[in-house]
Amino acid sequence: MKKILLPVLGLSLMTSTAFAQVFSEDFGSGIPSTWTVIDNDGFTPDASQTGILAGWNGTSDTNGEYAENTSFYNPINTADDWLITPAIAIPTSTTNGHVLKFNAVSLDADYLSSIKVNVSTSGSAISDFTSISTKIIASGLNTYSVDLTAYQGQTIYIALQDVSVDKFRVRMDDVEIVETEDNDAELSTVTVDGALVGNRTLTFTVKNVGANDITSYDINWSYDGNDYTEAVTGINIGIGESNATDISLSVPTPVENGAFSAEVVNVNGGVDPDITNNAVSGTLSFLEPVPNFTLTDSHGNSYDLHEELAAGKSVVLDFFASWCTPCANSTPALNQFYVDNGAGANDLQVFGMTVYAPDNTDAIMNGLGWGGTYPKFKYNDINNTLYSHFANGYGLNPDGSIPFFVMICPNELNPGFSEIITSTVGFDPNANPNIFDLEFEPAIAACALDIEETVVANEVSAYPNPASNLTNIRFALNTNANVSMTMVDMLGKVVYTTENTSYDAGNHTISVDVSNLEKGMYMSTLTIDGAAHSVKITVE
Repeated sequence: MKKILLPVLGLSLMTSTAFAQVFSEDFGSGIPSTWTVIDNDGFTPDASQTGILAGWNGTSDTNGEYAENTSFYNPINTADDWLITPAIAIPTSTTNGHVLKFNAVSLDADYLSSIKVNVSTSGSAISDFTSISTKIIASGLNTYSVDLTAYQGQTIYIALQDVSVDKFRVRMDDVEIVETEDNDAELSTVTVDGALVGNRTLTFTVKNVGANDITSYDINWSYDGNDYTEAVTGINIGIGESNATDISLSVPTPVENGAFSAEVVNVNGGVDPDITNNAVSGTLSFLEPVPNFTLTDSHGNSYDLHEELAAGKSVVLDFFASWCTPCANSTPALNQFYVDNGAGANDLQVFGMTVYAPDNTDAIMNGLGWGGTYPKFKYNDINNTLYSHFANGYGLNPDGSIPFFVMICPNELNPGFSEIITSTVGFDPNANPNIFDLEFEPAIAACALDIEETVVANEVSAYPNPASNLTNIRFALNTNANVSMTMVDMLGKVVYTTENTSYDAGNHTISVDVSNLEKGMYMSTLTIDGAAHSVKITVE
């Protein structure tokens, strides 16, 4: 199994030149010649890291320019890569201190890099430096701060050292040293607890980078055209400390790339003297349980995922990459399972989706030589979006590995709310060569609820169960019926309920976000035309 690159949260920091700036570098022309780069570990990046060089290097994409490093080595080793500033004179201030700031992002949410901040007052050799802080770099672009007040009146060098162990790639930008100001709040991060529709939680982390304690502030934020304000009081954030505020956001329907912005204002009841670090902006997407795609396979045939599900077919998604040996080994077994179940003509469809960006031509897909006849799609951004959605959003593949197989049970009337009935990661032809027959074959039958008979209790089911994010309550109707649902904990407290709603005959799913519930057992009861049918659900 191999690691792959996962998409990161679509938020960016809005920053500009800060007040009383002492030093700055944005890597707009790469890493300047006045900086020192030391590849002290001497290790070679893994072969899958196409175009990635050893040690810190300048790089760019559509969002800007950065300094970048990798710690994804083969064999696994600890990075020791140094990025050293030129000599910087720190002025003496009689009122405030000075702080180092830099923006950074880990490019894989499951492999967060570690950056050690070192300071030298004597020279730029590795032996001259003393470590003063270590930062774990998050998967969203964030600002990190380190207090340099102790070095006022001195000339120093700063070394940003990647000390990660097998943690993929990290990018750094906008390194600066500024003088601290009174009542200076920094909106460090905004994170969200999931990417599925439902009741989500946004966490706003504010750091005190000023010279006074912070006891109150307001958060003005907007999402998808709606504006909100949250007053934060009753706190005491010391200098250099942070405070996290959780704010609920209801997302009943899917939103793709909804505009998001947030700003910290009214710090300690007044004006923040440095507003350059108070805001973030970007986009946030919340997807239905099974997002759709319309893609053309390597032979020119067009497929729509939701159309396949609406036709009553179970769908297996095979996430792979051309360089992945276990992916190649799994293909003959998966293809036999595909052929045995009608090769897309009956109750099963299989789609192969590469998550490796260089697999971007039909010729590569058709030239794999793995023996797979099911539809395969060259690289597209939706491939990685779906991979991340199922691997991270559902927690089905926390290690970020391939091959990764997801089987979707159809909801014919509402394909976007179909359910994941089973999944598996990796493939070992010696240990378990019949995994698709053993695990996926029974799932096809389980997806085909019998709607010709009156609903009884054992036709109501939940998946996944146990669940940590989203669970789907499945039921079938042989005629039109009114249905409501109530979920209670073991003490009888109602934690979720739906209104009485008319449903047509057929298969249906009610999706419930359980991410904010305490761990334990819950009873979900469907009332169908006055008759109650229950299923136990475990939240973990």
